[in-house]
Amino acid sequence: MSFDYYASLAGQKACLKTVNECALAPGFADGCLEWSCCGNKAKNAARRCCMKRASKLKDLKLPPDLNFELDFSQLPDPSWFGIEVEFTLLSPWYSKDDRVFHVLYNPVRKDRVFGVPFMSAASWKGLLRWACRMQAGLYRHLESQGMKMEGWKDPAWIVHLFGNERAEGEEFSRGALIFYPTWFSKVDFEVINPHKRKTRAGTQPIYYEVVPAGTKGSLRLLYASLPGEVEDD
Repeated sequence: MSFDYYASLAGQKACLKTVNECALAPGFADGCLEWSCCGNKAKNAARRCCMKRASKLKDLKLPPDLNFELDFSQLPDPSWFGIEVEFTLLSPWYSKDDRVFHVLYNPVRKDRVFGVPFMSAASWKGLLRWACRMQAGLYRHLESQGMKMEGWKDPAWIVHLFGNERAEGEEFSRGALIFYPTWFSKVDFEVINPHKRKTRAGTQPIYYEVVPAGTKGSLRLLYASLPGEVEDD
């Protein structure tokens, strides 16, 4: 017995009745994409359907049975501790999904399996490492070196927290901070309408799928240093 996933979607010529149990998961997104390939009218209809269904979902969540929620109350080492910072978005959050094909031109980044919008752990790590480097004097270094990184060396406390670059080879060190993704519960849409300079008239509205302002999220970190690292640094 065999099953062709995309062949099963080929006859889709209407908006799906449900977006399935996992919010905006691939089944819904792929169905809209397949529908949009049936011509210009179908493309616009599929895009409107996707935006309408997505904006109506008010509480996107990961499946609770998988127990993805963190629990810092029971850690294996007394020197480890967790940090959780709750925040509320003051403006819409834009990001770029890594799906190559999508019915929308600018979808927000979502988990490929569950369809829930998120900011990856790697993104948090990169941003916070950069902020710590700025605190350690990177900006002054860039000004003196023509805005180039050559000659910069992370101080020991940054290497301890974030690790060093993978290009270090034998001297590579894992950072003591472990980062977790931030999951968001809503999506919405922002639109820009480029105008022609001569006529000052709008051309074609461009829609961006975003996480709307007012949405809550959590930044979660685990400090888990290896034995002896704190003393060395």
